[in-house]
Amino acid sequence: VIRLGLGFTPSKQILITAEAERNLDYTATVVKAGLEYQIVPNVYFRTGIVSKFNNAHFGIGFAKKNLIFDYAANTHQSLGFSHHLSLSYQLTNKEVKQ
Repeated sequence: VIRLGLGFTPSKQILITAEAERNLDYTATVVKAGLEYQIVPNVYFRTGIVSKFNNAHFGIGFAKKNLIFDYAANTHQSLGFSHHLSLSYQLTNKEVKQ
């Protein structure tokens, strides 16, 4: 599998990402794109799409000091609607992305 990804931050509140993925055993190339928008400090709205599987992702994240909470939902043409939940704690004293 070969992947090439890019990220672009046109402002402090916006992150745009894109990735192309190619499995050498298959002919199709998968293109992924995402957008993260910081609504207010430490609260993020995220959305993204995947071309091959025709699915969309939506989510929200909250970060306070070392604690990070993320929730996402995605749609898939075969699997339907799925929920994803993540709770993380950073052991380092680094500031969470602001």
